[in-house]
This record gives sequence, C-alpha cells and structure tokens, in this order.
Amino acid sequence: MEKNEKDLRSLCERFGKEGQTLLAFYATEEQRGGYYAIGEVFRVANGITAILENGMKTDATEDEESMAFSILEGMRGLLEKRNVAAITFMGMLMDIMEDIRKQLAHTFDPESKECVGCDHYEECLRSHTGCDAKCN
Repeated sequence: MEKNEKDLRSLCERFGKEGQTLLAFYATEEQRGGYYAIGEVFRVANGITAILENGMKTDATEDEESMAFSILEGMRGLLEKRNVAAITFMGMLMDIMEDIRKQLAHTFDPESKECVGCDHYEECLRSHTGCDAKCN
C-alpha cells in the first residue's frame, strides 16, 4: 500500500474516532481506484446528492461538473461490465425510476379538479399514505 493510501486510511480512522462520517475516494497512477469509508456510511448519500445536484446546475463550476460526471461514469462503468453486480444495480435503478414516475404521476393536491373528483379524496385528505396505489 502506498504512503498516501496509508495516510488516507489514517485520516479516515481519525474521523471515525470522533464519531464523524467520511467517504474518501482515491485513484492511483496504476489506474486503480478505491475508497475508504467510516462512520454512519448511509449518510454519505447526502454528499453524493449534493455533488450531483451542484454538478447539474447551469452555473456549475468545472470541478462541480467533473465530480458529477465522475459519479455518472462510475455508474456507466459498472453497467458496462454486465456482471451480477451490474444487473443488480440496473434493477435497483429501474425500481427507483418507477417509484419516481409514480410520484410524479399523482401528487395529492386538495384543490385540483382531479383530486376533488376522486373517490379517495377524503382518505387522501386525512392521510396521503397509500393514495397513489389506489388512484393510479
């Protein structure tokens, strides 16, 4: 392991000892990449969302665009391998897209003609939970 990788691992461990979360990506000259993660790793999703959102803004800096593009290229790289991991990932992406499609197709609006005329209006008004499945 190179000195820089050891230093990075040490930094990650310091974050972990302080109860913080850190995700660090690295790439070496040998075209090898990897990462270290420590802490409540599920919280990293917020950082990845910020990278993608900032990189897609019309006034994004070159660095912000590059970071967002790197994430997308990583996803493409996995999918192009066409292995079990790629198939699993593709299935997860398809599920996410379907969930979002359903959310966009029907959002409860108590003042819209569509919702007011719906047989499930009263139920949706009380609690929107489960309305999408009944109304779509």
